[in-house]
Amino acid sequence: MTAPAAKTALIILLLGGAALSTLLYLGTDEDQSDAENPGLSLSFYLQGAVLTATDESGAVIYRMSTEYAEQRPDDLSIHMRNVDMRYGASEKTGWALRADTGSMPEDAKVITFSGNVIAELGDLRTRHPVIRTQQLEFDPATLLATTTHRVVIDFDNRILNALGLKANLETNTLELMSNVHGKFNP
Repeated sequence: MTAPAAKTALIILLLGGAALSTLLYLGTDEDQSDAENPGLSLSFYLQGAVLTATDESGAVIYRMSTEYAEQRPDDLSIHMRNVDMRYGASEKTGWALRADTGSMPEDAKVITFSGNVIAELGDLRTRHPVIRTQQLEFDPATLLATTTHRVVIDFDNRILNALGLKANLETNTLELMSNVHGKFNP
């Protein structure tokens, strides 16, 4: 084989290999490729975070501080530890909620507080009725806080117990759902 013929054969071989590689690449199943080689998941975690929700005009609806917040890459939900949420015009007139943990789905339609949940109207350092439960769900769209769990309301050693609660944080009204009983010392 002469040198020009060898070069031509080599070029044809290289072009054929490139064409075959391209056909094989285009013929692979993209879903299978993604499953075999998962990409990096985008998520975040924050320490000492403050999440603020505002309305269309920029006015603060609620402010939530948390020791730690993490977004889960599988469903984009946010999970928090040691949560403190303030809703209302000021710390003196608004609602304060504390919990061991909190979570919200990607759309943030409902915030779920769990573990040693404490809710009260006004500043947590002054005397107001204190609501205690193990789980409370807050809907920012309707401003309703609800639970189906046991609830204890304590105001100056006057205790009300109930199963379930619906609280409207805008109108400051509470509705105890069932099994309501109380203890009032003179």
